[in-house]
Amino acid sequence: MTTNEKTLTGTPNDWWDQAERITEAEAAERVLGTWYITSETRPSGASSYRVSTPTLASNEPRKAALRDAIAYGKKRESDMSAKVRVLMRVPIERPAWMDVDFLIADIEIGSTERSLWRKTNAGNWQLVLDGRVRVGEKTMLQLNPAIANITEESTA
Repeated sequence: MTTNEKTLTGTPNDWWDQAERITEAEAAERVLGTWYITSETRPSGASSYRVSTPTLASNEPRKAALRDAIAYGKKRESDMSAKVRVLMRVPIERPAWMDVDFLIADIEIGSTERSLWRKTNAGNWQLVLDGRVRVGEKTMLQLNPAIANITEESTA
């Protein structure tokens, strides 16, 4: 499929056959805006496909699993993935706030109260004033994020 195609035709088997083969490294660290098709086997033994788009947070467990498989000699980054292919690429512009450590954003959707949020190691956002509150990228987008510039001022 080309990067401009947005309509899938045929059966999921056709989609799989037409999808672009990628390496294990590319399957582990997926690109935002790209649609992936994954070949799965159900507990009953039936084959199926899953179509999905990634988030940065969803890349972390995949990258960790690949590191483990490499450490045990089961895979190499350059191996072609047997289970994941690129279905279509949809270029998106990544907002700058997604790559910073701190944001000022609404406390909850629809709120006018704003607070400081920090990025976690898992790629989610945690409310600094209440560490129990965490949100993903999609929710953060609805919280009107703004990049926080934190400086320390000396009083001496």
